Amino acid sequence: MDFVAAAADLRAFVFDIPLKSRFDIKSMAGNIIPAIATTNAVIAGLIVMEALKVLNGEFHKCKTTYLPKYPNPRKRLLVTCALAPPNPKCYVCSPKPEAAVKLNVNTITVGTLQEKVLKGHFGMVAPDVEIEDGKGTILLSSEEGETDDNLPRSL
Repeated sequence: MDFVAAAADLRAFVFDIPLKSRFDIKSMAGNIIPAIATTNAVIAGLIVMEALKVLNGEFHKCKTTYLPKYPNPRKRLLVTCALAPPNPKCYVCSPKPEAAVKLNVNTITVGTLQEKVLKGHFGMVAPDVEIEDGKGTILLSSEEGETDDNLPRSL
């Protein structure tokens, strides 16, 4: 608790916020834990309710739940709406999640494929690429440094 109080006062000092006593900080921190537990329980309950619909094959009954900044006119904090249909052009939402990419395999490098195509165009954070050669050859790995030797090579 001493560390939490010291860190809180340091941040308060840096941002010109009035300093608090150790007791005040302990009181504030004591209110955070029950709030987090309550929030987690509510969200877990919502997830279970939607999971039951999925398990029963009632996909049409599934809803998205939002917590708006302010209650809606009917005084509801949690607002539900129907799920948006999958985007047929989305490579993640499609029934067969794959994308066709045309590249000049003689000039493009593995590093360019990773940075410009996979991370840049498709928005992947840490892509993994395996060559379907029957050997399970890994071209790119999300494990840092594992396939760095491949980056300057052409496809």
